[in-house]
Amino acid sequence: VPLLAALASCVRSAEDAPEETGTVLFSIRIALSGNNSFASPAMAPLSRAGEELPVSDIEKLNTLRIIILDGDGKVEVNEIWDLRSAPATIATGEPFKVKGDDSKTIIFVGNEGNTVVRTPDGQECTVSEYFSRLYVALGEDAVTADINEIRGLFLPREKNSFFGSNTTVPIPINAIYENVRIPNTTEVVSRDFWLHRAVAKYTFRIKYDYSDIEVPDPEQVQGLVESVTVSNVADRQYYFPVAEFGNIDTQFPLQSYTAAASSSVSQTVDIDRYVSLKSTLTVTPYYVPEGP
Repeated sequence: VPLLAALASCVRSAEDAPEETGTVLFSIRIALSGNNSFASPAMAPLSRAGEELPVSDIEKLNTLRIIILDGDGKVEVNEIWDLRSAPATIATGEPFKVKGDDSKTIIFVGNEGNTVVRTPDGQECTVSEYFSRLYVALGEDAVTADINEIRGLFLPREKNSFFGSNTTVPIPINAIYENVRIPNTTEVVSRDFWLHRAVAKYTFRIKYDYSDIEVPDPEQVQGLVESVTVSNVADRQYYFPVAEFGNIDTQFPLQSYTAAASSSVSQTVDIDRYVSLKSTLTVTPYYVPEGP
């Protein structure tokens, strides 16, 4: 998949016109929220509170499934971009052929791997199993997606290994955009979209500081940090965030996931590291569901 840092404009001429009557070439470019590389200040995406650019490859896009539904909810595109050789924060690929003069729903599924989701009626499966059912077919064989069920997918904490600390599993990065209008044109239609990471990330900064202790060499005085306990950790969250269609060319994600009604527990993070007097120990990352 070719990766580009920027495109010159929102619409560019097509070298090869679509073969089918009424078919349009649709080019998609994506970036992670917080990355304004292809956005002017007036068009920059909104980020959730505390959201920052990725600090490691597991917080970047390693794979990205793109599903495009037509105005009737039928599957037009279901393709996967493999970015594992160079995990990305910005990506684009070859244009898709879609029906023109139509409003699309676009589903982005990043880093699906072995992620497990639970449907609203309690069925569990991997993300790959769930979305591979939405295959492309023509006529009476065309598959219609249940967008309400897709929006209702849950991420159960106990089933996914990227929750917690010391994970090497890329975390989910997702979005759903509706009412994306594609005109009937011989030009290649390009749109920009922003995706959110689908977990909450904690960083612990622990300072060992007793103001009434004076010692010649604070480095020689150390305390052992055995663990940190996080309370009110949700047991699940929605897999997809909500989003609003900002204007004809731009999508503005909302600032948070809709929290699922769920129970909460306390989780203990084992640290077992020493910190010197008057120093600060930083421990990161620790991922939990973004619940209530």
